[in-house]
Amino acid sequence: KESPPPNEMKFHHLFLLQQLLQLSYKSVIAAPENDLIESLPGYKSPLPAPQYSGFLDAAPATRGGGSHLHYWFAAYEGTKYDSWEDAPVVLWLNGGPGSTSMLGFLQELGPLLMKNVPTSTLEGDGGEEESMLVRNPYAWTNIANLVAFESPGGVGFSYCDDMLENPENSCDYDDITTANANAAAVRDFFTSKFPELLNNPFYIAGESYAGVYIPTLAKALLDGNDVLADKINLQGLLVGDPCTDNESQELAFDMLWYGHKHGFVPDDDFDLLWNTCQTRVPLAHSVGTTVKAAALLDSDGPLLSRVGGGGRVEGDFKMKLVRQNQQDQRQTLDANLEMTCTAAERKFLLTTSKAFSQTWTKAFINNLSLYGRSAVTSYDVPGSLNIAMADWMMLPQVRSALHMTNSPATQWPGPSYNWNYEKKYAACTDLTRSEDTPSMIDIYHNIAPRMPGRIMVFNGDTDPCVTYEGTRTAIQKVGFEKVSSYRP
Repeated sequence: KESPPPNEMKFHHLFLLQQLLQLSYKSVIAAPENDLIESLPGYKSPLPAPQYSGFLDAAPATRGGGSHLHYWFAAYEGTKYDSWEDAPVVLWLNGGPGSTSMLGFLQELGPLLMKNVPTSTLEGDGGEEESMLVRNPYAWTNIANLVAFESPGGVGFSYCDDMLENPENSCDYDDITTANANAAAVRDFFTSKFPELLNNPFYIAGESYAGVYIPTLAKALLDGNDVLADKINLQGLLVGDPCTDNESQELAFDMLWYGHKHGFVPDDDFDLLWNTCQTRVPLAHSVGTTVKAAALLDSDGPLLSRVGGGGRVEGDFKMKLVRQNQQDQRQTLDANLEMTCTAAERKFLLTTSKAFSQTWTKAFINNLSLYGRSAVTSYDVPGSLNIAMADWMMLPQVRSALHMTNSPATQWPGPSYNWNYEKKYAACTDLTRSEDTPSMIDIYHNIAPRMPGRIMVFNGDTDPCVTYEGTRTAIQKVGFEKVSSYRP
């Protein structure tokens, strides 16, 4: 079936947020004047409501010194509350690891959305500037204050201390240090930047690898509330298409399985590849635990391998064909079967746009919603919305308007060249869940009883990165009593 038009999808997300928000409180006004955005290049009108952009002090990186996270805050502009100082606050986080949250802020949720026009049009004919930003009628700022973090350091304009000495110095993070850095940034936001919002209801929302960022940040905030004087009024979470639990989501991360499910792979081909050739096509984010900036730049798609292959190769998909016999000894496939398997694999790659690749520049299938009208591309594809957005963010006048001139970042959205990230949980990795290596199932067990509001987990039905079957299984394993039946 056809995916909903973009406007319907934005309305759907706004509706989910409305279901999550509940109460608001009042406090003292003390917004950071030095972070106020007075105007934005490419937007001719006054901003619809106050917006602020600056840096938040955060906890140290695994390596690289202290963290300084870029935040962009857009004030509430609805009618339910007397002013934005009374409204709830929602933090938005994109995943990755290594993805900027400005992707959601400027392309989905924020009060202003990017247009796909080159930055050269800012001058226009005869000096008339063309708008690069348009109002979003479905902005989350209709019902709450919205803030986005570029996290962790090295992503977007955010940085670690070592980058001040040399922008190519490494910022290393892992799931633990990222949660601590985000928690410190949240506390800095509420205690130093916007103390008038400290008592307001606070919610965290995001998608994809934010399925790890959000529960672990929530736990860090709740643990901090147990010992610190200033309490963060965390009320609820909204987690979309999330990395949650390896065992539950293993099949859902395999693009051969996904392609067969959606009719791209005939039954006979699937049986041959899956059972005889033992072919597997796990998404890159579900393999290993280390993410490097260089790998993000060079990646050419999912990893295609055969069970027992002893390794995985990105890009060209040339693997030694192996199988397992009853004694679990690996044997090389005979020549005829090897050719049959290779031909079937090439057919699969050809008919699925290189296994629904998100990075192949010649991709011809929507790699995020399958039947949607548009897809995300890398930030270096000419004519794409992403490259227009990246060019706009790096304009000197935009960096000045956002108070980002002191950021050592030499590219946007990054991450910085030598950036490294280590995954620690059994979620979107190949780690086995254990007492020492929990998945988000265990984190939800910890935080859900400690939160006064709701945790809402939702999943799209055609997302190839995180499919709904695995998410549903993972949430069922959390083990809380079922109060209503599954519904779309």
